Amino acid sequence: VLLRGAVLGSEVWSGEMRKRGLRVFSFDILQGPSGDLLRRPVRARVNQLLRSGMCLGLLAGVPCTSFTRALRNPIRSSSHPAGIPGLSRSDQSKIDYGNLLLHNALSLFYLCRKHSVRFIWENPRTSFMWLHPRVQSIAKWPGIVDVHLDQCGFGSRWKKGTTLRCFNIATPERLERRCNRARGSRVCHFSGLPHIILEGRDPHGVHWTARAAAYPGELARVLADAFQDTALQNMLAWSAHYQPMRSSWLATKQRQASGQ
Repeated sequence: VLLRGAVLGSEVWSGEMRKRGLRVFSFDILQGPSGDLLRRPVRARVNQLLRSGMCLGLLAGVPCTSFTRALRNPIRSSSHPAGIPGLSRSDQSKIDYGNLLLHNALSLFYLCRKHSVRFIWENPRTSFMWLHPRVQSIAKWPGIVDVHLDQCGFGSRWKKGTTLRCFNIATPERLERRCNRARGSRVCHFSGLPHIILEGRDPHGVHWTARAAAYPGELARVLADAFQDTALQNMLAWSAHYQPMRSSWLATKQRQASGQ
């Protein structure tokens, strides 16, 4: 069983997981109330899955709307990642909502650690989220590896630097692809074409940031491979742990059957 977190546009990834025969539970605010992790019944369902002992892993992304550096007037900073003091009521409400989403996600990651559930946590590489003290404390957990990638390395036309915080994921280094373009150049190292800058709208009137929300197909495939290999790793560990116990139990049963 594999649980998916609220990662906008990751249906491509979910499809890749289902191709590999893994069951995916999807929770996304775009689904409406049934996907809202801030609602108690939804969160209780997620907690139940994480505690079930049948959950392979979690792929989660916290909405970065208030954590982004792309705002014309940022409401967070490197020295105040939890929110700049003295904001307007409107901006403070955005901060409060973003912090609530973050703390909700953090509690999920702590639950994952308690029940040995692997996870990948995704957010833009420049997000102020990574500077939050509670987020930085998770970076010190045994089994945590941070992977930095550029999505153009997986077939997208935009660079979109991304960080994945991986907890006990098999060979996470496969996910690290960086665009080594020449200094001052906008030409992608992988495609040889200029990067699309994620500003404004595309020719169809859709915001480029919305276009870039979905994972490139190649990234979805490689993420699915990582979780599939993690599943195999879990099975091998289980076999190594329980096989000697099973052999001992069978030997005892055979002795009892022969009257010894």
